[in-house]
Amino acid sequence: MDKNKCRPMKKVLSVIIISVLSLSLTQAQSVDEIVSKYITAIGGAAKQKALKSRKMTMVLHQSGVQIPGSIIADAENRQKVGFTIPAYRRVDIGFSKVLLDAKSENRPMWLRNTESLWMSLEIFNLLQVNNTSSYILVKDFANTVYGVPNYLTGRRLNLRFILKI
Repeated sequence: MDKNKCRPMKKVLSVIIISVLSLSLTQAQSVDEIVSKYITAIGGAAKQKALKSRKMTMVLHQSGVQIPGSIIADAENRQKVGFTIPAYRRVDIGFSKVLLDAKSENRPMWLRNTESLWMSLEIFNLLQVNNTSSYILVKDFANTVYGVPNYLTGRRLNLRFILKI
């Protein structure tokens, strides 16, 4: 194909693409316009300010665990968060040692036909942090809800021997 024949086609495509992009940019709404239309649709800013209290509740599902939460705006229009879960912090460390391998010469009689023997020591939650996984919601007779935290395991030591035959 001749290069001179392709140039008019490229110019036409360029003009079409630029006109479509400029048309879409001129019709885009700003965030302020969208929020303003929403506030007008729900009754206006005056109606929203007349509300004395609001509450938003949510449940976050993560790895099969349900994490409840809520945000409450009281009469002074302050926001306070219901149940928050602190950050998860944990350090694990492990050490391994080969006690016997295929090249070992001084083997006991009962380990003569084995391939290798390993010993490992692992320390889970080295920093002994009480990590919260979720909350159990308990309601008393006055309908007050309390969040009782479920803590994950504390520090654990794991000593194991691995015998390969």
